[in-house]
Amino acid sequence: MNNEPSLLDYLKSLFDPRRPRIQLPDETPPESGTAPWESPAPYALPSSHEFPPVPPPPQGDAEIPIAPPELPPGPFPWRTISMLFLALLAQGALEPPERSLMLGLVLYGLAAIAGVWAYFAREFALPEAADVPYQDDPYTVNRIAILLMLAIAGFAFLIMGGNKFTAFNVFVWAQAIFFGCAAFWLKGEARAPLGPRLQEGVRNLAALFRSRWGVMLLLGFAVAIFFRFYHLDQVPPQMFSDHAEKLQDVQDVLNGETHIFFPRNTGREFVQMYLTAFTAKYLGLGLTFMALKMGVALAGIVTLPFIYLLGKELANRRVGLLALVFAGMSYWLNVITRVALRFSLYPLFVAPVLYHLVRGLRRGERRDFIWAGLWLGLGLHGYSPFRFVPLFVALVVVLFVLHAGTRGKRGQAIWQLGVVIALSFIVFLPLLRYITESEENRALVLYRSMTRIGTVEREYPAVCTPEEKTRCFSLLEFVQRMVGDELTERQRTAIIVVQIFISNLGKAMAMFAWDDGETWVHSVVGRPALDIVSAALFYPAYLLLFLRYLRKRRWEDAFLLVAVPFLMLPSVMSLAFPNENPSLNRTGGAIIPVFIIIALALDGMMRALKGWGGSRWGRAASWGVAGFLLLWSASMNYDIVFHDYYEQFRSASWNTTELGGVIRGFIDSVGTEETAWVIPWPYWVDTRLVGINAGVYIKDYAIPRERLVETTAVPGPKLFLLHPQDVETLAELQRLYPGGTLQTYISEVPDKDFLIYLVLDSSALPPPGAVTPEAYPAPPGVVPPEAYPAP
Repeated sequence: MNNEPSLLDYLKSLFDPRRPRIQLPDETPPESGTAPWESPAPYALPSSHEFPPVPPPPQGDAEIPIAPPELPPGPFPWRTISMLFLALLAQGALEPPERSLMLGLVLYGLAAIAGVWAYFAREFALPEAADVPYQDDPYTVNRIAILLMLAIAGFAFLIMGGNKFTAFNVFVWAQAIFFGCAAFWLKGEARAPLGPRLQEGVRNLAALFRSRWGVMLLLGFAVAIFFRFYHLDQVPPQMFSDHAEKLQDVQDVLNGETHIFFPRNTGREFVQMYLTAFTAKYLGLGLTFMALKMGVALAGIVTLPFIYLLGKELANRRVGLLALVFAGMSYWLNVITRVALRFSLYPLFVAPVLYHLVRGLRRGERRDFIWAGLWLGLGLHGYSPFRFVPLFVALVVVLFVLHAGTRGKRGQAIWQLGVVIALSFIVFLPLLRYITESEENRALVLYRSMTRIGTVEREYPAVCTPEEKTRCFSLLEFVQRMVGDELTERQRTAIIVVQIFISNLGKAMAMFAWDDGETWVHSVVGRPALDIVSAALFYPAYLLLFLRYLRKRRWEDAFLLVAVPFLMLPSVMSLAFPNENPSLNRTGGAIIPVFIIIALALDGMMRALKGWGGSRWGRAASWGVAGFLLLWSASMNYDIVFHDYYEQFRSASWNTTELGGVIRGFIDSVGTEETAWVIPWPYWVDTRLVGINAGVYIKDYAIPRERLVETTAVPGPKLFLLHPQDVETLAELQRLYPGGTLQTYISEVPDKDFLIYLVLDSSALPPPGAVTPEAYPAPPGVVPPEAYPAP
């Protein structure tokens, strides 16, 4: 009987991670001299370098190398440089405004060929995770703590009714979390007393920052902090209606209305509200745009250490640092942070969940799963796209279990997933209580998601419009022709949904190089989500990561490959509103794997260059190319955020700061907070924002034209702001107040002018030092009516 494997057996072993790899007769089995970060090529291709001996496995976190060992001198890595050069040219061809899709695709195809050639020639290799010791789990729990956790959690659930945090129910909830951690914490993982640990930590930190590596790490963080806080007060320059809703929620918190879920504006989770309340009260920023910005900017900074740690866990410390720097200065993370909404909370909570999950699966240490559960539960109180992350956590464990290299660890991984689920459930408890209180609450929490995934707000749109029939593939028509019979309505809907999903997924995966969406609030409309350098590094690395997975089937590679599309699902699943996909905010969780993959690519290129021309010239070339690419990337991201995004936002948003400034000047001179009004006009300013910018928290300054007559009963000077095209309101004001003064405020932004109608009551004595009607100082930008005639 012939026991030799067939071609079908070989293909099954190649694509099924559960099967051991079958080697073909012409494949060379791994030798003892193979480096741990890359296996030999499966075919007998010429090698550019002799690989060094296998280093001993690291014994702990501190043993993870900064970078893989250097290679002996070898020839110039021209295939690797060709891949980089062609990818940069390709991405340059896709940059707006002059862009060529066909040229970009051709050049990216050539870059892929060069990259695959370099990979199989063993000239270029992505770094791999170092081997680390694995700790067997004894499967023990503290039974008393388990019982206390369940009892206290049940009590906390009961007393959290009414959608309100109180000092008492928060204390009880915290006790449930504490006993949950105590129930699963292993006695062997107990540490020394806190005092000695703090002293040791300070000494280690001081030693780190005295080292060359510590200085590099500090510089990396400094770059990220610069991009996060530079001109934070000016970029973006204006608030819009969502900010008014948030500040009203924050005002509720400061007034003692401590909600678990904030129902205003279709409902929001609580983390940003309490974070902004902290910045408003304890950082002295008040209920301002800056208070909103500061809270989420700090959240964006907290994300970065976990990106570094995950990059170090999956490869080496240099990959972690490069990922931190690329993410820290990226236009993508910078913009979704600066817009001052909840968007940056998605990557904030994804980063620690993924770090502790991956570290726990690799090392088997239960405390990592405890931390992953805590972060996972807290993330569900942050931003609604995070609701996909629990599914992803389960998927990562499934990937781990299915791979052949994890034999003997699978039962432990499933048990430790149970630890994550249990602790995340306890942390999620307040929102769970709110959801179960009523059908109305449940509908409110799920409303935003259901309007995008389902047909709550609108039916699924046609995939191909009549204008696109000649150049648009319709899966529905194709299936109809293939089947012949008439499809049921459910079948038609399912086919439409499948095609929308595939189309959305393709657009999301292409957004790094092509188009990041059409929402001006949190993106530069129509440009790629990544700069030229980042995109040129990402796509070849993603391809080579896939090839390496097919050859070596490491679950860590599968994790990175799957993480990118899965963490973009909140945007991809916008099935009823496909025009909202892609969006930088709902894809924000993918920031973590995307920039780690980019860092893997640059680290691999640095290593390839180090092996050229001797260690001295190779090292110089390696750091020279890396430094050039980092500086180029920084320059482009700076220009995108502080020029393109700023100018776009400034032109698209309404100038409520200028209207608020006029009202503030009126209040500080001759008027009061109660004698200024803004007459609404369709699609004009949010009148609540005018009050916020005037320093009046939170007052809606709107008064409709029909109620202007009521202002005649109000004594004292009066101020009216109106749209330049509102001729009817101007006529009504001139009828009611024939002695009023009309001026036009010339905005700094074109087409954002507005009218000022000032009425000074002659019967009211102005306060000492106040100006007379003739001397009333016009705010900056205001010209007298004779210089700018009213419409």
